[in-house]
Amino acid sequence: MKGIWDSLDRNRNNSGNEGGGGATQAKHLGKQLTDALRLHATA
Repeated sequence: MKGIWDSLDRNRNNSGNEGGGGATQAKHLGKQLTDALRLHATA
């Protein structure tokens, strides 16, 4: 399971390099989604 989180984190970090307000917003939403999934999966 950990490999999935590592992959999501890597994708999230990479998306920040594309720049633009939309990319930043999507990155933030992606972080919230990833954190929520992680919390749910470990609960």
